[in-house]
Amino acid sequence: MLAEVADFLGIRTNNYAEWTAVELALVEALRLGASDVDLRLDSELVARQITGRYRVKHPDLKPIHARVMAQLASLESYTVGHVPRELNKDADRLSNVAIDGPAT
Repeated sequence: MLAEVADFLGIRTNNYAEWTAVELALVEALRLGASDVDLRLDSELVARQITGRYRVKHPDLKPIHARVMAQLASLESYTVGHVPRELNKDADRLSNVAIDGPAT
């Protein structure tokens, strides 16, 4: 692991949080000079929206979707896959940090 990011978003939907997490991860990956990215998401919906299987319909998500897709287009390559939440303890931990703050 090269970096971790977590950010408090206020009261938002889970889908908004998932999209924001993807955007923050890509910002960090690009900052670190990545040209190839393998996204592993615990949201099957967002994974399918990124791959184009499902459309992004909510107006609050369309701008994030557009930014993410532009970030992905700037890469040489990327892959997207779904990882069930119970198999992704790091993502769960970071979401709790964003909500509650770091563990003491």
